[in-house]
Amino acid sequence: MYNQACFADNTGKIIVQEAPCGAGKSTLVDGITRLSGVEKLINMVLMTDSNKRLFDDTQSTSDYYGEFKEISKDIAFLSDGDEVTAGEWKSLVMAWLVTMSCQRYQMINDDARANACSCYRYDKVARDMLRKPRDLFAVDEKFEDVTIKDWYYSDLLRYVGVIRESIRPDSEWDENIGKTAEKAERYAMVLIADLKQEINRINQIKLPELKNKSKKDGQMHIDVYMGCADRQKEALDKTQKYWDALLPIIINIRDSIKTIKKDMRNAAENRIFSDTAKIIKKMSGKMSEKMSETIINTFRSIVKVTEDMSHGKIRSEVKDMAVDAVASAERAFALDELEKILKNNRVNMYCNMGHLRKERVLTATDFLNIFKTENKVFIQASTYGDDKYDQAGQIRVYCCKYNIDLLPYKTIKTVIYDGTASLDPVYDNKDIFHIVKYDKPKTHVKIVQMDEKTNRSYIINNMADHSLIANNMRAYFVNKIDSGEIGPGDIMVSGYLDTKKNMVNSGLTWPIDYVPNGMEPFRISSHPLATYGSAQITGTNDYKDCSYLGKIGANILPNATIFMQLACRRSDIWEKLIAMEEGNRAKQLQLIFTNNASWTGFKEEIDDCTLRTAMVAIVQEINRLRIRNWCERPEDAYKYGITVVWAWRGRKQGTYNPATEEFTEKLMRAVLEYFKVDCNNPDDYEYIPPAVCKRAEAVERKKTMIAQLEEWYDNLEPNAAFTMKDMAEAVGITRKSLNSYLSRPEYNDFLLKIRGENDCYVTKMSGRKGYVYTKPADIVYEQQTLDLASM
Repeated sequence: MYNQACFADNTGKIIVQEAPCGAGKSTLVDGITRLSGVEKLINMVLMTDSNKRLFDDTQSTSDYYGEFKEISKDIAFLSDGDEVTAGEWKSLVMAWLVTMSCQRYQMINDDARANACSCYRYDKVARDMLRKPRDLFAVDEKFEDVTIKDWYYSDLLRYVGVIRESIRPDSEWDENIGKTAEKAERYAMVLIADLKQEINRINQIKLPELKNKSKKDGQMHIDVYMGCADRQKEALDKTQKYWDALLPIIINIRDSIKTIKKDMRNAAENRIFSDTAKIIKKMSGKMSEKMSETIINTFRSIVKVTEDMSHGKIRSEVKDMAVDAVASAERAFALDELEKILKNNRVNMYCNMGHLRKERVLTATDFLNIFKTENKVFIQASTYGDDKYDQAGQIRVYCCKYNIDLLPYKTIKTVIYDGTASLDPVYDNKDIFHIVKYDKPKTHVKIVQMDEKTNRSYIINNMADHSLIANNMRAYFVNKIDSGEIGPGDIMVSGYLDTKKNMVNSGLTWPIDYVPNGMEPFRISSHPLATYGSAQITGTNDYKDCSYLGKIGANILPNATIFMQLACRRSDIWEKLIAMEEGNRAKQLQLIFTNNASWTGFKEEIDDCTLRTAMVAIVQEINRLRIRNWCERPEDAYKYGITVVWAWRGRKQGTYNPATEEFTEKLMRAVLEYFKVDCNNPDDYEYIPPAVCKRAEAVERKKTMIAQLEEWYDNLEPNAAFTMKDMAEAVGITRKSLNSYLSRPEYNDFLLKIRGENDCYVTKMSGRKGYVYTKPADIVYEQQTLDLASM
């Protein structure tokens, strides 16, 4: 690992070193940073996902510099917990070692990133100080490859107001006050007008129905933000045509004034002659060689000239052309011009945004990213019916940015240290990543499965059940503590952030920020609660001596998040989506964004990515325990073995037909296989039947759901009309649950039965009344005889 980082020539690809937790990555990185910051042998940038890890990775260098760390020009620690000084920013290109968090690296502008990734060093050949790329760019732990941000339409409009009220350059003192802000506001509104055009298009899409599937009474119109670049190019072409067409007209106008003697011209004619001469000078040469602001101002000058012209056909035509030319030019150059203004005024904007510091508001980068073609943007134009699960706004814009493009791997040797790289879908692109795997001796892991329903959506709506599950888990650990096997310091507890209060009340553990009041039950874990998605799960060593993990639930990302990540990582996914017919694409996205990806053509890719992403989080979490320690001798393995008590839905492993395996069971099986757990060995795997969320009774005792539905339908009178809501109420479940249940392939025959061929038994009612099903009348065949005599 040391040789790979310090001596190998790896530019062109990112080297991902997969060393398990506890293999000594932090110690290695600490040594390499000392070579850079103290010995001055390597020009290096180091990034981590947390300031605490950054401190651990630079401990030797920090100790060497001591109190002079802040003023030394040899190092630049930009994420050490203190405010970054102007001196630290200036010393970037001279420092041997630059360190910062991954979050800061993504937030700083392109100029600052370029400064961090290059340095000035003396060149013996040139005999001068030259700027050159650094030797090493290292990232300790995974770099967030895809950033997904969502904004309501009102957030975008509000930011336009922020632009207007915050921009005030120093040059606007005696005159032109507010001109720059007004210009930026106008450009921002041009971009929003284009977005609005897409919102209107998406709302007009006719969503097709799924064949042989239950009818959805929800309505979400969502599609990709498309055609922005094409419309910009169209506006640019139109601008060029106006440029070419208006120049000879302006020359003719000037020449017609020139024929009039100077002493015979009135004031308006003199202004026209003077202004047209300036315009002709500006329009000399190719438009492509002009600055965009010059082009726009030139067209505005033509509009102004028409105000002095006498009323008539020529004046009207020239003015209309010039006004249209201004609009086309602003559309063509709006993004570039707005970006330039926001960049030049970022300091004064910051000084005028104090009233927004604690509010959720876009940054300039957030706003511009929506309109940049390299990003993947989805527009939810409306939400209605079952698809709307909250009372928030209907119009939502999702902007997805692929951050790997920010890493300088094409010019600098770039290394990422990630203990779960081979599992993680982040590194699937072999054109960018090369994984080098290092193994260490495996230690024993036992899994105790508490078969309870603990997915987040269920837990959030059933906190009473969560309390009972937590109490049962506490009882399990109390027995272990009472028998003397473990103590409170041996137990790590993890769960959802929303369940912090339940964790305290059940006596499992306390959140890290909890202030005890003396009324809590005794907690069985002395360590703070580790919440999913936090640094406690992925990057802390606070639990390295624990031998037990009490885990309730798992961090499973929604279908929409997974799909947006895939769209950024894999060009084939994106191209497949873009190539779809508009209605089909919108339908696929509707299903994905309502967590029904199993009905789409992206099911396999989403399921695979969801499973592996969840696996990465779980493996990282389990490796927080003492299993992370190195075990050289097999006879010492017992010192590092751990037990995971996991409340997670699923039948006992090894007892069910794999063809009927559900996602939760597949995840459990994948975790067991990763840690080489034998589900048939009681020392490896223990199954605790559900005590809170009990499973449905066997078929012999109780009819299956499909049998109940069949019976209810068969008992209806001929020509009886009903809705999916009626059917759901008849069997005692929600309509959403019924739709999900009937989406399984094995129930296609029943759906065909109630819908008929080509939906002949289904009628779409007006408005939100949804779909009405009609049971067909029984066809009665009567036997008749043919009387030949009467014929």
